[in-house]
Amino acid sequence: MLESARNQLKIEFIGLDNVIDQVVDLSGSWFLFPELQERPTVINLWGLTGTGKTSLVNRFSQLVGYEKKYFHYDMRVEMSLDLNDIDEIIHASDNNSMIMGLDEFQHIPKVETVPEGLWDLLDSGLITRNFYPTNYFNVNSIKLRMEDALMHGVEVKSGLVVKGAEIFNKIVNAKFEPLLSDADRWFFPTHWYTFLCEMDPVNFPSKLILRDCLAGLDGRETVTFLENKLKEFGKPKIYDCSHALIFVMGNLDMAYTMAKDFNPDLNADEFHLLSKKITISHIKNALLLSEFRSEQISRLGNNHIIYPAFNSTSYRKIIQKEVERIGNNFKNKFGIRLIFDATILDVIYREGVYPTQGTRPVFSTINQIVTSKLGMIVSQLVLNKLDCSEVRMSYDTDHISIAFIKEDAVLHSTEIRQQLSLESLRRNRRDDMQAISAVHESGHAILSMILLRTLPDAIYSVTADAGMGGFIYSRMNWEYVSKGQIVLQLAMMLGGYVAEAFVFGENERTASSQSDLQHATSFASRMLKCCGMGETHYNYHIEVLNPNYAVIDEGLHVNKEVRLLMDEALKLAEQTLKAQEVLLLKMAGYLADNRSMSSVVAREMLDKYVSGSHFPGIIENGELLYYRDALMGRIKEVSGQVYVTESIVQSSSIMLNNSNIANEM
Repeated sequence: MLESARNQLKIEFIGLDNVIDQVVDLSGSWFLFPELQERPTVINLWGLTGTGKTSLVNRFSQLVGYEKKYFHYDMRVEMSLDLNDIDEIIHASDNNSMIMGLDEFQHIPKVETVPEGLWDLLDSGLITRNFYPTNYFNVNSIKLRMEDALMHGVEVKSGLVVKGAEIFNKIVNAKFEPLLSDADRWFFPTHWYTFLCEMDPVNFPSKLILRDCLAGLDGRETVTFLENKLKEFGKPKIYDCSHALIFVMGNLDMAYTMAKDFNPDLNADEFHLLSKKITISHIKNALLLSEFRSEQISRLGNNHIIYPAFNSTSYRKIIQKEVERIGNNFKNKFGIRLIFDATILDVIYREGVYPTQGTRPVFSTINQIVTSKLGMIVSQLVLNKLDCSEVRMSYDTDHISIAFIKEDAVLHSTEIRQQLSLESLRRNRRDDMQAISAVHESGHAILSMILLRTLPDAIYSVTADAGMGGFIYSRMNWEYVSKGQIVLQLAMMLGGYVAEAFVFGENERTASSQSDLQHATSFASRMLKCCGMGETHYNYHIEVLNPNYAVIDEGLHVNKEVRLLMDEALKLAEQTLKAQEVLLLKMAGYLADNRSMSSVVAREMLDKYVSGSHFPGIIENGELLYYRDALMGRIKEVSGQVYVTESIVQSSSIMLNNSNIANEM
């Protein structure tokens, strides 16, 4: 059954094969032998929103036959995990085996009242709670009154009050008639039988059985009987969830640092690659930063499954699968094929894919572009009495075209205006703003290629992101910063600032470089003040009350170094862009007419217009640039020296030994 579930999940959930394999493999022992578990199996699922965590667990539960024994809790809601519910779950489950889903778990530190027993549930699976059944405190109150009555001389025989009826009436039965009738002289009044029957329905399913039990007791025996019942039902209750499979699900923005970037023009494939680099260490550090305590993190165990962000291929498959599902439903209901042109799939991708937000925007866009048109299609079929075999949908410039076809002949067609929020923002404006962005981003891109030998993945002069004129996405093929790279990286950051002045003139440079200057200054300061990349090897800090772990830059020497470094980078950027004037103008011209430039086009322009024969080319693989070869070379040098030294020492030892032998002879 598990293998069948694995295969079915891979059909239904696109781009999650590795996640599915981990879920199935980790749950195998629990599924086969839940009764052998001494503590619950806890599987943690972490990912960006909309990547299929909740839906995967829900479907997995169905496929392994636990649909009725899967219990989902939203941890944003206080007291959503109720122990009374768990009690019912345990009694309804064979061998206490069940699946529990603790969703939105990242909100736990922010919930005012954490569900009782949550951390015990995740640790041993055994939750201890002082549980008091219905009417427990009512019965206790009656017992206390009876003890008081006995102390005041009330006597009881065979369950009936035989002496001190008036006292008894005042103490125990004050709400009723002044004197007890002969029919109601019971020490435990009959109108209170309901309290005890509800507290212990197993032993006292009826009031008659309870009366027969009390009829043989005197006063002290009755009080003792009630005390025993109260002890029995006042014992702490243990909820045993040790045979459970528990899924902890959540979004950790501290680990997925790209999660706050909602730019729909960002490359889904790049986000996918970044998310693949997240490790269990990142997850645990993110939990700490999210205000989980170390003890709590340890109770989550080490079964952390990290969801990747979807790449472009996965998004397109998800779109294709969903529109096919819609088409199949339409055919099953109306007997007509619903065919979607590639232009429909493309516009859904362009309009619906926000790389950091998963599939939810995609499905809402499909509803906006496709599902919302189905009613109109049906009405056209009825009103025009169309006998067609298929309906084709396509998109072209703000319009959805719908053709009703039979045997390749178009019987009827119509167009519907389609309002798209992102497409209009992405259109080429070919105005001053796009020209400024074209020059600015070309400056960054050229310095990335020439100085850092890194080809940008994409360059945009128009973007749908609010408040942003354009951007480049450039990812270096190595994961470290060396001292020699600092000026090169700073020059690249200043590329837009320099390019605007170079092309438009100093007085026409715009204020669009604010974030570039902030980023560059921050980077330079961090390298010098924290990373020992300047003339000193200290960690610098501003003057504070308790500067125990930093040196104060009293003479502002490091600040001067930062300025010098920035000036050097500016000069390098100016020299490089001046040398690459043709390349700069050609790239800027292209981006002034086109909203984006792919890495393929950027490479073609670089190859065609780069100035100077000394350019060594783009670095394709950054894993073996310098450091390993340098290390191996040094080791080889030292190994040679050690070999020579060892040979000399060994020869000396042989000579010494020979001389000793000669002396002995």
